[in-house]
Amino acid sequence: MDMQEKKRAIVEAVLVVVLMSIFTIVGVYIPVLTLFILFIPTSFIILGKRYGTGFAILSVVAWGVITGGVLGIYSMFFVGVFGMTAIVIVYMMNKGYSAQKVLGAGTLTSLISILLAIGSASKTFGVDVIEQMSETFAQSMNMQIKMYETIGIEPYKLELLKKTIVSGVELVIMSIPAEIIIVSTFFAYMNYRFAMGILKKIDKKIEPLPPLRRLRLPKNIIMGTILIMILTTVTQYFGFANYQSLVLNIFLIVQLVYFLQGFAVISHFLYVFRMNTLLRILIYTLFVFNGSGMFIMAVIGFIDAMINLRKLKTEN
Repeated sequence: MDMQEKKRAIVEAVLVVVLMSIFTIVGVYIPVLTLFILFIPTSFIILGKRYGTGFAILSVVAWGVITGGVLGIYSMFFVGVFGMTAIVIVYMMNKGYSAQKVLGAGTLTSLISILLAIGSASKTFGVDVIEQMSETFAQSMNMQIKMYETIGIEPYKLELLKKTIVSGVELVIMSIPAEIIIVSTFFAYMNYRFAMGILKKIDKKIEPLPPLRRLRLPKNIIMGTILIMILTTVTQYFGFANYQSLVLNIFLIVQLVYFLQGFAVISHFLYVFRMNTLLRILIYTLFVFNGSGMFIMAVIGFIDAMINLRKLKTEN
């Protein structure tokens, strides 16, 4: 890197740090803009890919210092989750790892960072984060019930509604571990995807993720699933964990995995039969935004994992 390029890199790094600091602070105080904070790693990924991992690390540190001066200890969460995810993705990209491995490492880093952040918050503030979330859901549930009571809904309908809301809240609380895993995966994927799109536009070489229709799980996924189910069943006899919660989370994660493969199968055949875009969107919508459709797609993914409906080669 010559002197001119170093100057350009420093200027861009300063701009990224300043802009991301502003977005972070504004996003914290204005809830409507909070969503934008989730895509902060994209900027650091692009910077690191263009000028090296070192610039990405220094920029993340500077961003953490600035936001820490305004937000205090809360900034540790952003640096820990968003900053570390960006650094790991940049490092693996610059080392030439495949897109799948980069995404996997980014997801794992995001997951570990979130868990550490939750644990640190609990110890630092003496508050159980999960318990606080449960109380928030409970308050929301009570507000909904009071609203229905105010409008004069019939007693038996109100009782049925209460049971439905309580069951829904309990399911959400019990499935928090699975939700964290799903959020970590989505978070890493979206930031990698956005960074990849921008880097391609500025003519920076980056290995693209394969089309979703080419997605295929490893051959041993079926055996892995069976083993997980057996181990999950065994835990009920040892009392290691809340069995009902464990089963729910395992089910959600397994369903998501096979749903993605099922989605890939549907995408493959829509591509093969050259369905027009409008029809594709309609079919995707029917499957994705329907509980039964998602389950059917997961079953299709499971069948494809067993007999390879698309006749694709599998990489172990």
